[in-house]
Amino acid sequence: MDEQLKALLKGINALKSGQEETKERIENMQRSQEETMKRMENIQRSKEETKNELKEGMQKGLEDMPKGQERMQKCQEDLKNALEKKIDNVEEKINSVEEKIALKVEEKIAVVEEKIEKKVEQVEEIIREQVDERTEEVAGNFSQRFEDLEKKLLACEKMNENKFVPTSAVPVPASPKPMDGLRGVKACQLAESLREEAAEILQTLPDTERLNLNSLYNALDLRFSQKYSKYYARLQMKTRLQKTGESLQEYASEVERLANLAFSDHPATVREAISLQYFVDGLKDGENQRLVTADEPCESRLLKEMEKLKEDMQTIKAGISNQEKRNFKCWGCGGMGHLRRNSPRARKEENTVSSSNQEN
Repeated sequence: MDEQLKALLKGINALKSGQEETKERIENMQRSQEETMKRMENIQRSKEETKNELKEGMQKGLEDMPKGQERMQKCQEDLKNALEKKIDNVEEKINSVEEKIALKVEEKIAVVEEKIEKKVEQVEEIIREQVDERTEEVAGNFSQRFEDLEKKLLACEKMNENKFVPTSAVPVPASPKPMDGLRGVKACQLAESLREEAAEILQTLPDTERLNLNSLYNALDLRFSQKYSKYYARLQMKTRLQKTGESLQEYASEVERLANLAFSDHPATVREAISLQYFVDGLKDGENQRLVTADEPCESRLLKEMEKLKEDMQTIKAGISNQEKRNFKCWGCGGMGHLRRNSPRARKEENTVSSSNQEN
């Protein structure tokens, strides 16, 4: 019994000691839980404090942001104004240099123009003297040649009159009526110059149409075609004048055609001399006569030189004008032909800045 009691007491003591250990463990666990709870509370508290600090910092940052933007914009504007002032100073210096260069170039152009004008005056004087000399020489030679030619033509006409005699007398009025005018004179001269078969044509025409130039010419053309057209061509050359509005080229072609038709049996040099004389005499304007008679090849070199000097002067002026337009360089976009204040890029930036300021 004693042993059983001892064993029971030991078991009870062991159980008590186990209970105490378990109790200590439970207490330790409770203490650790309390500490853990405190730590969690501290962590939660620190989170809330951090969150509050972040909120306060964000609010403060948001409140300070407009002020920072204003300071930044102010710094940008100050920098922009400083750059614009420097650029304006540089542009003013460039403009002053360009003005000086332009003045120097204009002075040189004035000197060149003065030299060219003097040269042109000298050339004109030389041309005028040579033209006068050449005109007198040509006029004398041409007058002599034309007199010789008229003598030869008169001799030929006398020989033709001796050879051809009309077969019958044809009544031709001595002079046209006053109302007929120049065409009546032409018809009378043509009728008097007809011979043999051509003179017989007058008998086929009524008295009222014998001095009608169109009727007389049509009758001759119908009967003989081109056989007697040179007589009519000579008559046309004597009375052919330059018409109003007719150019010199057209008039010269017509005179040349009549000369080739009227003097087809003469040498080319004779036809050329005759056509030239009739051409000059028939010009409508006296100034044209002077210019035509003075238009000789000997002055062509001087005229070309004078024209070349005028062209050179115009080329120099045009080159300077184009160079002044091309020399302007923009310091904003780097383009040519305009300054920075007129640059499309600068205007675009100004519009962007003004719109952003209005939004803020």
